[in-house]
Amino acid sequence: MNSKYAFIPDETTGCLTEQDTKRYISRLFFAVAAFEVAGYVVANLLALIVRAVCEKFAPELLESGIFISVANYLVSMLPMYCVALPVFCIVAAPLPTVLPQKKKMGAKSWWAGLCVCFTFMYVGNYISNIVITIMETILDQATSNPIESLVAESNVIVDIIFIVILAPILEEIFFRKIICDKLLPLGEGYAIVLSAAIFGLGHGNFYQFAYTFLVGIICALIYVKTGKLRYSITYHMIFNLVGGVIAPWLVEFADLEGAMELLEQEAPALDEALLCLAKMLPMLVYVMIYMGVIAIGVVVLIRALVKKKIKFESGALLPYAENKVLTVLCTVGTAVAVTIYAFTFLLSLIR
Repeated sequence: MNSKYAFIPDETTGCLTEQDTKRYISRLFFAVAAFEVAGYVVANLLALIVRAVCEKFAPELLESGIFISVANYLVSMLPMYCVALPVFCIVAAPLPTVLPQKKKMGAKSWWAGLCVCFTFMYVGNYISNIVITIMETILDQATSNPIESLVAESNVIVDIIFIVILAPILEEIFFRKIICDKLLPLGEGYAIVLSAAIFGLGHGNFYQFAYTFLVGIICALIYVKTGKLRYSITYHMIFNLVGGVIAPWLVEFADLEGAMELLEQEAPALDEALLCLAKMLPMLVYVMIYMGVIAIGVVVLIRALVKKKIKFESGALLPYAENKVLTVLCTVGTAVAVTIYAFTFLLSLIR
């Protein structure tokens, strides 16, 4: 464990004092807030610069769907990992770092973890739909999923490059590797839950928060227990491929609106009915496989909880033992970070 200044546990309790625990958590969340602000400001400035340059020198590019797709991804990703990430590392530098022990994950455990992830993703999507419905009722207006809008306006090849390949690698390095390593001194539970919460908040909208938080718990658990980032990266790639590429394509291919129109007809033509069924078949197969995976995930999760297979190891720096939740939430750094993310969440509703 390395650190630029020491956190020394109290001799009588063996834990950090309440003040030191809050100082630790506050510093981390200040770093997260700095990451978010730096990324947001630079991304918006870069977007304005790109648009101004294109309008002056190559206005035809603004009519190119592929260029717009690539530009949107680069404008969001480059500032985050070329500017915001170094800012985070500078602010969080005084905090100690612990690397998890490397262990091999068997094929059976890998598959079980993947099924649980899809179960959590399904539950998270259900929660998100409820939250969005409530928000739309309060605001008295419809909202749109920013990721669905981005994918719908993009090219499939571009989506695969950025959503399926680059985003999982970069996000796992930051949200799992860097943040978990900074939280592991406090213990595995802190590393897993807080990194997952930051991962969910980092997506900046109500549509993604619940399922990214839940999936983030599994990915963080896998990384913390194995010390190998490739497992969580693989999971992340599969989620993004299924949710960001395969599912939207199947919905478009199935032509659900056409199917509804056909059902409204009193006597639809046989050839039209067969064509509609053929288009719906891949979607039906996908749903059956998806629900089967979720069922396996539920069984795996129940067995793990009943047999108490999941245990969180304590860290070298035991946090203040009383009022753990309040100790995490009631810090200046946490308040600043949550306020900034609240702004981005509300902003996502009115775009």
